[in-house]
Formats: sequence, structure tokens, C-alpha cells
Amino acid sequence: MNGKCLMVLSACCVVVSSSPALAGDNPVVGEWVAVTTTKGGLGGTRTFDTNGTVVIAFGATVHFKYKLETNTIVMTDPDGTSQRMAFTITNDTLKLSESKEQLTRAKGTEGQGLVGKWAGKHYTGGQQVMDFTTNMNCYLSVPFLSVTGSFTIKGDTLTEKFKNDEKASNWKWKLANGVLTLTEFPGSKTEKYKRKE
Repeated sequence: MNGKCLMVLSACCVVVSSSPALAGDNPVVGEWVAVTTTKGGLGGTRTFDTNGTVVIAFGATVHFKYKLETNTIVMTDPDGTSQRMAFTITNDTLKLSESKEQLTRAKGTEGQGLVGKWAGKHYTGGQQVMDFTTNMNCYLSVPFLSVTGSFTIKGDTLTEKFKNDEKASNWKWKLANGVLTLTEFPGSKTEKYKRKE
């Protein structure tokens, strides 16, 4: 990978929470990535599950488009910089030749060939996840910190409660033009996410 991508993968933090079951047609259910990241590639992700679990991550994150040419992945970042990397898949193991990394298909994820989530050790020593989607997007992260809690939704209010926090966090949520906007209250902290595609 180019230096920019490698720099972006140097850090990530993950926050996990859970709560009562939610309807499967709830519009916030799914995986979301920050609309913007820092120049160094730091940004957040949020994953809402139908069982009430939410995973909130912040740290190094890379999103790029990819295409396949025989046994080569051609990756193009948002700036238009492309890189080629040969790969092999044997059973549930993905080997990336240039970086000499070996990843294993994540348990509970489905996919044909390259499509799906792959996890393994990153050269920095942390665990990395590469999520190749059917829409030819790939999302990369290297998580290193997590906390557990719960979330509920009532109307336009999303409430998160974490194990060691005395008070819950309340957010007004809005979904427009494919962007999920969360505004904390009291206060004015705002976070924006787009759904993983």
C-alpha cells in the first residue's frame, strides 16, 4: 500500500454497546463510516445491529474502491491514487503478496471469493479488518480500544448507555440523502456518517 494508506492504518479505536431488540427495518441498522476524516486518515465508524448492539469506532480508517484483475486487486483511494497488489485465497485465508499479510475470513461473515470481512495482524501489531463489499468498496481499520454499553431509539432520539458511565448519552438522529447525522444533547456535538456500501 502507498505511504498514505499505511499511515492511516496506524491507529483505531472501537467502542461496543448493546440493548433491547430493535426492528429489522429500523433505518439506522447497518454499518456506517464517517463522512469526513482528518488529513492523516482518522475517522469514525458506527455499526447498529437489530439486537440493539452498536459498535462505535474512531481511529485510522481507509476507504477505497477496488477492482479485480485475475489474481490482482487494483485499489484506488478517494484522491485517485491507484495501487496494485497480488493476492491468493486458500479456503478462508487471504494472502496479500506485497505486504506479506495473511488474513482470515471473519466468523459470521458471508462472501464469495474476496467479498466479505477479513481479519488478521497488521504490521503495527494491532488487529486489522478489511471489508470488501459487492459494490467494489473496501473499508480498512485497525482497532485497539473498546467499551461496551447499550442503545435504544425512541422517535428521533437515540440513547446510548455505557457500562462505566453514570449518565446516558442522548443524540437527535436524522437520515437525509444517505447521511446519518447525530447531534448530541444537551450540547451541540455533531457527527455525520454514510452507510457502508
